[in-house]
Amino acid sequence: MTLLCTLSILTAFAAPPELDQLAVELAPTLSEWSASLDETEARARTSEAVGTAAQRLQNAWGERLMSGSRPCEPNDELAARMRVFGAAWRDAVQVARVRSERLGRLTSAATVVPLLDDEALSRAQQVRERISAQERAWMEYRAWHGQYAVPSLRGCAQVVTLASPGLGAARPWLERNRPVAVVAVGGAMLCPAGVPADGRVVVIDGAACVGDASCACVAAVVLPGAVLAP
Repeated sequence: MTLLCTLSILTAFAAPPELDQLAVELAPTLSEWSASLDETEARARTSEAVGTAAQRLQNAWGERLMSGSRPCEPNDELAARMRVFGAAWRDAVQVARVRSERLGRLTSAATVVPLLDDEALSRAQQVRERISAQERAWMEYRAWHGQYAVPSLRGCAQVVTLASPGLGAARPWLERNRPVAVVAVGGAMLCPAGVPADGRVVVIDGAACVGDASCACVAAVVLPGAVLAP
């Protein structure tokens, strides 16, 4: 049998990708479980960072409503930011929930259970609880948004175009060493992350700035919900 014929036979009988994924679900290895845990923790951090920004923007909107002023009159595009970060939080929570459910399945797999110690199990439980808390927080956010924000959003800007500062915590030290969700606009680059400044929500660590492809701009500490521009 020729080498070409042998390769053709092996290719014909190779398992399709979906079967490989099924094998991971049914009989995961410890390394596959660890990778799932790392990914789930990363998704939890993203959801929490975006949720912090969305909740603070919503709180600022509520304060303006209670003051009797039209919330979108100040030139900080609060309405547009609330829309952008709210939608991003919804998506982040959905992705985190899917990852959490998968981690739960892998954690209970017979090929993994004997290999997990108390520390590993605790770590998995904690991240799943964090994501459950995010789901509950999102539902509360959505309920308030539908009842109070939506009626007052009519006529407000819908697209983020201007640089705006973020919103700090009542206790500033809580901001330290936490990922921060921001938006960058202006068509340049969000640095040092190196992602396009195209109006999407991005979660960053530490300082940031918007500049050209060389990222020669001077990075500064930013707060949740900020909009950065050149």
